[in-house]
Amino acid sequence: MENKIFPDGTNYKKIEDNKEKNLFDANKNIFFDEYSYHEKHQQSKLPLLGFFIIFIVGIGLMFYPMVNNIISNSRHHYVISSYDNEVEGTSKLKREELFERAQEYNKALKHNSIQDVFSTDKTSNDTVYDSVLNITSDGLMGYIEIPKINIKVPIYHSTSEEVLEKGVGHLKGSSLPVGGIGTHAILAAHRGLPTSKLFSDLDRVVIGDKFYLFVLDEKLVYQVDSIDIVNPDELDLLDIYPDKDYVTLVTCTPYGINTQRLLVRGVRIEESEKEIADELNNRELIYLSRDDQLLIGISIILLIIIVVLFIKILRKKK
Repeated sequence: MENKIFPDGTNYKKIEDNKEKNLFDANKNIFFDEYSYHEKHQQSKLPLLGFFIIFIVGIGLMFYPMVNNIISNSRHHYVISSYDNEVEGTSKLKREELFERAQEYNKALKHNSIQDVFSTDKTSNDTVYDSVLNITSDGLMGYIEIPKINIKVPIYHSTSEEVLEKGVGHLKGSSLPVGGIGTHAILAAHRGLPTSKLFSDLDRVVIGDKFYLFVLDEKLVYQVDSIDIVNPDELDLLDIYPDKDYVTLVTCTPYGINTQRLLVRGVRIEESEKEIADELNNRELIYLSRDDQLLIGISIILLIIIVVLFIKILRKKK
């Protein structure tokens, strides 16, 4: 552009250059204002998004034990069904022979020779003990059902850590769980495992409640007659009583602290096949307790409310 000078001495080219510069600055300001708006808009979403993510993670952590318990119950159901099929496929003569061997084993025990269940790993290296009642050759000797706390769990030989991670363990040195006067079987399981409920709710059992043992084709019924909390080295209550048929269920207490032992003892009572069937068949074994179902329902409602609010807020900010 030609550099013109007005009569008053004003430089025309300089005026035009200033106009272009001002226009550029104005456009630049508009651009940065829009960028700043979008940046602030995006930043305003971050706290809400963070809260939503934290909420979802919290729900996931809350449901983690429930989901694991469902998986564990399904696994227990499969193991127990396989055991029942194995027993059914074994001849009556063989079943009677296996049961009599267990009774002979118990007769040789005048006293329970035991230590605290949870103090050391009680892996068994006793081939005689390991072979008794081992119809499936994997250490499974039967299963226990406790209607009061809604569990049905396999019972395995020994109380090794491997066994206690997957089910109930029989404490070696105590009577085998086949009943009979002068026997006292000790069955132990963990509380508070993230992967399985097991004996977590054993403290809800009260005197008069029943639990059921299924060993080979025998069904044994025990009614709770004593509940005690003792120190780990207090074992007198776990000894054999010559004129009694006892089974004691053992777990750690207080919950999460585990400095003592909860002993729930049952005495054998006689019930007919029909009575047992009526008591157990009238109760549906559910995978989730009522508390768990209530918690899931509340969590779903809260999740729906959070999602709806989240969507409404996002729409308002657009």
